[in-house]
Amino acid sequence: MGENRRDPIVTHSAAELRFLDDLKALPMASGTLMNVLGVLNDHHSPAQRVADALQTDPALCARILKLVNSPAYGLAGKIKSVDRAVIALGRSTVRALALSESAGLFAGGRSSLPPKYWEHSAAVAVTTSLLARQARIPTADAMCAGLMHDLGAALLHQRDPICYVGLLQEPESLTKKEHDMFGCDHARLTRLAFSVWGLPGDIASAISFHHQPQDSYFDPLAHLIAAGEALAYEVLGEAVHFGEPAGDLELALDSLHLRPNSVEILRTQIEDSASSLGVALE
Repeated sequence: MGENRRDPIVTHSAAELRFLDDLKALPMASGTLMNVLGVLNDHHSPAQRVADALQTDPALCARILKLVNSPAYGLAGKIKSVDRAVIALGRSTVRALALSESAGLFAGGRSSLPPKYWEHSAAVAVTTSLLARQARIPTADAMCAGLMHDLGAALLHQRDPICYVGLLQEPESLTKKEHDMFGCDHARLTRLAFSVWGLPGDIASAISFHHQPQDSYFDPLAHLIAAGEALAYEVLGEAVHFGEPAGDLELALDSLHLRPNSVEILRTQIEDSASSLGVALE
C-alpha cells in the first residue's frame, strides 16, 4: 500500500511543536498502559503475550471484547478470549484503543468529546472496512484508520470545548478555522499524535490527507477514508454528521477504481453495523 507515494519532508510550525510537546506530556494513565503499549510495539510478541499485558487493564479488555463481538466484525458472541480478539481486531486497532484510553477519550463520556464523535468514527470505520474488501486494501488498516481519523478533533475539543463546537457549525470551513484558531487542523494533529505514540506511519499519512486525498501521492487508504466518510454521510445522514465537510463520494470511489453501483449492496450492512459499533465504543 502506498508504494508509489513520495512523502514530503515533514516540517512543523511553532504551534505544531507545542502540540507535540503537549502530546508527549500527556499522562499515559498508568504503568499498566505503558506496559501494554510496549508489548504491542514489539512486532515479534505473540498474541498471548499481548493478551497477558491487556489483562492487567480490565476496562480496556472489556472494551476490546465488546468491540470485536459487535456485528461490524461478523463475530458476534464468538470471541471469548483476549488473545483471539487481538488477532481478529489487528494490533493497530488494539493499539489505537489503548492510546485513546490513555488520551482520556473514554474517561469523560460523551460530554468530553465533540458531539456524535464515536457515532461518526464508528460509521466511518464500518464503511472503510467494507469498502476495503472491494478495493483490496487490508481491512485491519481500514478499520483502524476509520476509527482514528478524527482523533485530532477530539484533542482540539479538549483544548477549548465551547470554541470547538462553534467551529463545527460550519463544516466547509472547518479545517481552515481550526488552523486559524489553534494553529493546526484536526487531520494534521492526528498525524502528530500517531507519530508521538508510535502508531503506523502509513495510516497516519493517509489520515492527514483524508480531506484532500488528491494531494496524498496516490495513497489508496487516503481515498478510502474519504470515500468511507462520504458514504457514511450518504447512508446514515444526520445521525453521524459530525461537523466535517463531506467529500465527493463518486470521485473518491473512482480513485479506488470502484463504481457507485458497486457499493449499493453495502448499505444495509452499514446501517446494521454502524450503530452497534458506536455503542461498543461508548
